[in-house]
This record gives sequence, C-alpha cells and structure tokens, in this order.
Amino acid sequence: MSDPKTIATKCFVAGNNAVEKGNYDYAAQMYATAVKVDPASLAYRQALRAAQQKKYNNNGTGSSMAKMQLVALKPR
Repeated sequence: MSDPKTIATKCFVAGNNAVEKGNYDYAAQMYATAVKVDPASLAYRQALRAAQQKKYNNNGTGSSMAKMQLVALKPR
C-alpha cells in the first residue's frame, strides 16, 4: 500500500488541477480526501475551504440552512 502522505499529496495535486479547469466539485472531493488522510496539514484544509467557497459562490447560505436542520432535530 502507498504511504498516506503520498496519497494526500496526489489528491491535493488532483484538486489543484481540477481548480485550474473550474471543476470545484471534484476539487472539493479531492481536497476532502487529502484532509481525511492528513488532517494536520493547514494547506489542505485551506484549499478545501477555498474550493467550497468557489463551488457555492460564497453565497453564505450554509449557516442559515444548518440552523434549520438543528431546529428539526431538537424534538427528536
């Protein structure tokens, strides 16, 4: 099997290539895999957040939707 750091690096490079092509969905998936394999790397986490912001055009609806989900879970 491959070294986890090598896997994270390959996913990060694949994410960078996807960002260059404008495919932010795939880039976010690759960055998320890199973060799962190597959560201590700040660069991987920052790249993931940047790809997610580009994917959703930084529309800011994430926090409001999360609030609605929490309200639905309270009665349970």
